[in-house]
Amino acid sequence: MGCFLCKIKKKRKKQKKRNNKYISIEERLKADEEKEKREEREEEIREREELTREILEEYILDIIEDEVDKRGGIEGLDGETIGDILSYYIANDPRFQIKLQKELRRKGKR
Repeated sequence: MGCFLCKIKKKRKKQKKRNNKYISIEERLKADEEKEKREEREEEIREREELTREILEEYILDIIEDEVDKRGGIEGLDGETIGDILSYYIANDPRFQIKLQKELRRKGKR
């Protein structure tokens, strides 16, 4: 025989197992709905990130083309890497954030 507390613990453990077997259908449906909502939110976030990435790529290509045209070709960059130019524009160009927001809204409506 075990002590009194051990018997109570065993009974509670058995009761929990029995209760877990009979989870109501409503609870399962509710859990499924929550899971679907979570997946939808994650999908929306992924789509938004993808749009942002596409817009960034377009913006970056525009900047590169403009700089190369301004400086008379790739030889005119004088040791500056394309990364240097891009980091300068992204950090110092307030139009970038506005353009990014507009593009996100425009592509989000499609």
